[in-house]
Amino acid sequence: MARTMADATDRAMMRLYADYHPPKRSKAMKNSTKVLLAVLFLTLAGAIYFQTRVASYQQWTIQQLARSNRQLAEELGNAMKRLKAIEERRFSFQVVTASWYGDWEERAGNLTANGDVFIREAFTVAHRTLPFGTVLMIENPANGRMLPAVVNDRGPYISGRQLDVSEGLARRLGFHKKGVTEVRIYTLHLPGEKNESEQGNL
Repeated sequence: MARTMADATDRAMMRLYADYHPPKRSKAMKNSTKVLLAVLFLTLAGAIYFQTRVASYQQWTIQQLARSNRQLAEELGNAMKRLKAIEERRFSFQVVTASWYGDWEERAGNLTANGDVFIREAFTVAHRTLPFGTVLMIENPANGRMLPAVVNDRGPYISGRQLDVSEGLARRLGFHKKGVTEVRIYTLHLPGEKNESEQGNL
């Protein structure tokens, strides 16, 4: 009887000891916990770093876009000014007396004043003062025909005439047989100016 009570008391004491003194963790369990904590720490640090970099990149992108927008607005403003100047010239014109030249000049292999080989069918004109490379729109008010031409020669040197056009241009404008007529000239482009296609790429 006494032995039975002693055994029961020992078992009760062992249960109390187990409740207040949990079994020690093994070394492997401790190492696993450390690894898990390290992984969690690195994951958290990586997430914070990534968010910081994303925020920094977003701020940099916004600054670049703002700078690009300011530059674009300035370039567009300058382009609009140039277009306005071109449009104003398009609606302003001069009335001049024009004649045509060709045939014998081409057969002789003459060069124009800027060094081009003269081609009588080319859309070119001679003018006394306009810079070489100036683009004109020439209108024959008698029939409404309009064609562009480039200044690449000097002349005419006959009194009362201000423009000499190529033979082919005179034919297409409808005054080849007449020889001399009044035309309207519009200055579309001067050398050194950006043309519209170049302005569109700004």
